[in-house]
Amino acid sequence: MKILDSGLIHPFMFALFPILLIYVNNIAEISLESLFLPIIIIYGATIVLVVIISKIIKNLTKSTLIVSSFLLIFFTIGHIQLLLRGNEVFGLRADSLTVMGIPYVILLSIILYAIYKKTNVTKPNQIISVISIAIILSFVPNAISNSSEAVTNQFFEKIDFDTDKKPDVYLIVLDGYAGAKSLEDNFGFDNSNFLNSLSNSNFYVSKNNFSNYEWSNLSMNALLNMNYLDNYPDYSIDDYLLLRDLYNSNLVMKTFQTNGYQTFFIDGGAPFRNIHVSTETLCHATDNGLLQNLIDTSMISLVSKKFSTISWNEIRTCAFEELENIPNKSNKPIFAYAHINLPHHPYTYDSDGNLIEYPEIDEELTEKESNHRYVNQVKVANKKILEIIPKIISSSEISPIIILTSDHGWGFFHHFEQPLEENRTFLLQRHNNLQAFHPSTNTESYDDLTSVNVFRQIFNDNFGTNLQLLDNNAFFVKKDTVTSNYISQTDVTEIVKPKN
Repeated sequence: MKILDSGLIHPFMFALFPILLIYVNNIAEISLESLFLPIIIIYGATIVLVVIISKIIKNLTKSTLIVSSFLLIFFTIGHIQLLLRGNEVFGLRADSLTVMGIPYVILLSIILYAIYKKTNVTKPNQIISVISIAIILSFVPNAISNSSEAVTNQFFEKIDFDTDKKPDVYLIVLDGYAGAKSLEDNFGFDNSNFLNSLSNSNFYVSKNNFSNYEWSNLSMNALLNMNYLDNYPDYSIDDYLLLRDLYNSNLVMKTFQTNGYQTFFIDGGAPFRNIHVSTETLCHATDNGLLQNLIDTSMISLVSKKFSTISWNEIRTCAFEELENIPNKSNKPIFAYAHINLPHHPYTYDSDGNLIEYPEIDEELTEKESNHRYVNQVKVANKKILEIIPKIISSSEISPIIILTSDHGWGFFHHFEQPLEENRTFLLQRHNNLQAFHPSTNTESYDDLTSVNVFRQIFNDNFGTNLQLLDNNAFFVKKDTVTSNYISQTDVTEIVKPKN
């Protein structure tokens, strides 16, 4: 009973808790080997904390209680933040650091005061130790029952390629890149030099395309699952967890994998950090998916979300570098999906493409200045793409298929708040996106294509499938400006569809 009295058990049980929670819920995607590094790191940090705090307060039994309290707060804050997403408190986002931080600070203060005032903590240590052991043991049946269960995606259908020719396929998504018409009409920028350069590299640039949704995590799910989200049986417009899971187990990557491709996800600022069905993820803070998940759901995420100018440049640069290196990573045919947060803000480049740290925060920008900074980032994106495209093409024995697109267009953020009936300009801006295909064959089929049909057409033209194309529709999904919750969906196809 002495070890229960000392409290040396419960800090290590609570340190193990977040690891097992993520492992059990993602058991089909996480190997046992990936548990070792997170356990070593967290257990090492726990030992250091216990030693340091016990040296400071000269009491081992109280120090273990303090460490357990800190661990619970540190590793639950990300999960609580996710559950609170879409709610508000006194007009503020419930998942914001300001709102969440206050009760956490109060709670930790109360716990520390109670531990300080308690003369004998033997009984609390015994009780908490038993509870912590019971919690850890409760994961065992879940681990056993879930071990054979794979992540399911009800959009999934087995699509067999009927061809011996398997070219490398690249999906390059430039986040928030506006179409040529929007750049000309709304930003005063003529993008014809860039588009002509693409044409000279055997790309076909679509003329009548538009994005199906105006938000990244919606439009990318439509693209990667080849379907509209409201066709999903369990779809709810505000179900953030469902959107994440659909992205993680998307149909396009599964299809390439089942047909002998090695798949790569390059995270250059994607709407979600993980794609579990990808063979390999590049440009993550860590290659260990479980450790990355721990970072994303712990207190660390609240700090790491505030990227500096240099950090964003490193993320974007990494994505372009990995795109160039992809051909050297596999002897199998390759499908690479790179999602690059460019020209999307934060704005970090001047008119010459040099790094610059603007003094103002985005919310203080005028529309004129915001548009100016956005065009600077378009120019940087253009330069990077024109540098990387010849390298990708020359690296493949068979001419690769390259899909260069954006998840949506761009519009000044204050326009988001306008009522739908007064918001035609914003809708046209936000849905007018970039779309270009290499090689430029069967151009008529790609001229009116929207994201939801891109891979249906690619598979039909290059891999011997016979998939039915869906109607090309656009949906305006209203987002609450305070909570960021999706609250309504309206068909706006007739507004954003180009008039011939």
